[in-house]
Amino acid sequence: MIPGSYGRSALRGLGTELECAEDERGNGPMAERPTTPMSILITALAYMIEADMKTVVEEKAKLVTLLRKHVSRGHMTDGDLQREIDSAFEYIHRTGVDKFLLESTPVLTMAQRIAVVMNLYDTILVDGLVAEGEVSMMRKFRTAYGISDSALSLMRELVMFKNDTNLFINPNHPRNTDDFDIDLSMERWLRGEKSI
Repeated sequence: MIPGSYGRSALRGLGTELECAEDERGNGPMAERPTTPMSILITALAYMIEADMKTVVEEKAKLVTLLRKHVSRGHMTDGDLQREIDSAFEYIHRTGVDKFLLESTPVLTMAQRIAVVMNLYDTILVDGLVAEGEVSMMRKFRTAYGISDSALSLMRELVMFKNDTNLFINPNHPRNTDDFDIDLSMERWLRGEKSI
């Protein structure tokens, strides 16, 4: 665990609630099911962090950084954040991602689904490597959330671009030219173009 690691709880003011769920074998209450958009986001990130069967410190730190602002703003306490994250990791160890997606997708708006996917990409790319398990997990989220391949491609490229710190240390980086531009238009998404 990272210092000051964070976990499960009711996020005061954010409407995060968890309820008991049966495990996948019907063995009675085993894990707490995320039922609000915030708890779903946290649980989705937990699935992605452990998608390659190992937890990278940078990925878990990204999760804490994303949520820590709610402690600073008084929406929750450090203890609340600790319990919320702990609950998400407990849940993913007891519940397959397919069941999670089936139950949680209808709770989210399309904007929330897109935000979840962008945060998933941001989390997996923070260490600069994408494992096969993470690719497989991303496919499951894309399919369940009804996000097109072209939209997913653009999201991935934007997050990769944002995290490409080589831009700042390599003056010969291909994007460090005066004529570099990014087409973020909706038409690009509809055309299905794959590159920036």
